[in-house]
Amino acid sequence: MAVTSGMSLKRRAAALLLPVLFLAAAVLFWRLGLSSAGALKPYNNLVSLRGVGGLTAGDYLPMTEAEAEAAAPLPFALWTQLENKSISNETGGRTAAVAVVAARGDSRLVLPTAGLLAVDDTAGCLLDRTTAESLFGAVGTVGCTVIYEGAPYVVRGLVDAPAPTLALQLPKDSPLPLENITVSGGKAADFTTRHGLEAALTIRYETFHRLANLFAALPLVAAALILVFRLLGQLWHQRDYPLRSAAVFLVLCVLVTALLLALLSVIPAEYVPTRWSDFSFWPELFTSWKAETVALLAAAKLRPELSLFPYMAGSAYGLLSAVLLLAAPAVRRRVHNPHNKI
Repeated sequence: MAVTSGMSLKRRAAALLLPVLFLAAAVLFWRLGLSSAGALKPYNNLVSLRGVGGLTAGDYLPMTEAEAEAAAPLPFALWTQLENKSISNETGGRTAAVAVVAARGDSRLVLPTAGLLAVDDTAGCLLDRTTAESLFGAVGTVGCTVIYEGAPYVVRGLVDAPAPTLALQLPKDSPLPLENITVSGGKAADFTTRHGLEAALTIRYETFHRLANLFAALPLVAAALILVFRLLGQLWHQRDYPLRSAAVFLVLCVLVTALLLALLSVIPAEYVPTRWSDFSFWPELFTSWKAETVALLAAAKLRPELSLFPYMAGSAYGLLSAVLLLAAPAVRRRVHNPHNKI
């Protein structure tokens, strides 16, 4: 009898403790997911056009003037990436190999999580933190000088990049080909039409931002679903009491409506059909999404994408949080009655 009582107490303690642990872990993972999703906010409304040929820094000003005359002008930046370039500190005692992101335009469009490097600041640069520490040690790096191809560049700010990165502005007379364009505003098709351009690959960063927000919102969706099922159970138990059933049903309708509105707010507009009777929308959307995804996976991953992926991975903590929330009730039932299946 004492053994049975002891096992019962342990089971009760586990039934109380495990849901609390699941909830604590879910909240922790949710906060991590929210933090990563928030870090992707600068990527919202950005579109990267890869493989646009025939442009140099000298084309930036005429294109800017043409955009200013448009009904809805779009900010943009021209850029390219040069791999495995050697840089050193001012004394030449330390060197590092980096990818050089050479741009003409707003640097925050090219590296959204970095600080601003003014268009005409051709004597400044942005440097990733790891490379900065290897070149200059623990001292303050901002204001130090980096030597690249014999020219000095003053470090204006640091970049949180997953790989060695040096970003700089090209002078307007630079002959270096700039085959990539980042456009803000999301309407890349209008931009390419105005300037007679064609891109080999289009990367919509807004899709990644919305997907990260969706991952971060999943714990709320999971909690709402748990509440919906509990309310459905109450609705069934209160079926013989009209007033109570009506009150539960009203709360259930409000909750489901709020859940649908929350989901629609994080789903990209292009993923929602304008007519629900458009049955070809989803197959066409899937085909387009598949083609873009395959092209992106096959393409070389440049610094803007490499900087984005860690935050995307971090936002997936929201998915793990939702799984924990959904699993907590089943685990509690299992502990209460170990002979029943979850």
